[in-house]
Amino acid sequence: MRLRSLLVLLLFAIPTFVSAQSTPDAEFCAGSAGTVDDRIAACTSAITSGRLSAASLAVAFRNRGNAWSAKGDKDRAIADYNEAIRLNPKSATAYRNRGSVRIPGAPAFGDGGNAKAQHLTPEVSALVKTAQELMNATPPKYAEAIAKLKEADAFPTHSAFEQHVINEMLGFAYVRTNDYSDAAKMLESGLNDGQLDEADVPKRIRALAKLYYQLKNYDKAIEFGTRAIKEGYAGSELNTFVALVGQSYYLKRDWEGTQNFYDELVNGEIERGETPRKESLRLLLSACVQLKDFLCEYRTLRWQARYYPAERWKVP
Repeated sequence: MRLRSLLVLLLFAIPTFVSAQSTPDAEFCAGSAGTVDDRIAACTSAITSGRLSAASLAVAFRNRGNAWSAKGDKDRAIADYNEAIRLNPKSATAYRNRGSVRIPGAPAFGDGGNAKAQHLTPEVSALVKTAQELMNATPPKYAEAIAKLKEADAFPTHSAFEQHVINEMLGFAYVRTNDYSDAAKMLESGLNDGQLDEADVPKRIRALAKLYYQLKNYDKAIEFGTRAIKEGYAGSELNTFVALVGQSYYLKRDWEGTQNFYDELVNGEIERGETPRKESLRLLLSACVQLKDFLCEYRTLRWQARYYPAERWKVP
């Protein structure tokens, strides 16, 4: 259930993006604190401030659309999504969110009236629309929807946006059928195809790191966890991603990788005058033992004795 919730939030959560030209209201607008009315008021203040760039203004309209949608005001939500799309025609997320308001429960595939939607050919558009209807049937018919999306995917050529829409919808359907492995592939494809809003990249990278860790695909967990750390996407979850990457090295029994990761981490903490984490020292010592690196063992035991003298440490 926790994994499923993670992916559903990944596809439909309110984006949290703060631009270099943001304002306090824009930051509150992008978050999840306060009531829906509070966020609408903050978004409106940011939109009318005259201080946002066009890109940040598009995000603010999109976030206010999310708030209107959460309040159940579909007309105002769609109006804000339309404005976000006008300001940023490449905003796949705004298309998707607008579609989820028009047909709740599925990502948007785009429809007439804008240049972006024209990237859907009539044949593919018909199949994608049918897939949406199948996913919103009572009960939902996800297997049939997946079949339609695969039929759309089988066409020999696609625009980049068209492929993105197919993959995002497949990702959604795979989540609903508990096929998390294929869902991760589709969501990763959506990250790499150049169609995902820049504002949503950090969230997608964080989610993929956690997803792959739970799927025990430790190589991918390391890849996306490291990106989250090094590209500044971890935010308040920095400790979570440090643990995720280090434990992924450890669980895949990559002792050299474990040693290098924790050695760099612990040395950095010590140089900054911080106390190394107890778990980091434990895993580092274990890797040193596996590698028969006696100097590493000695150094780590000395750190353990210095920073945690009350603990009874021993070589694992």
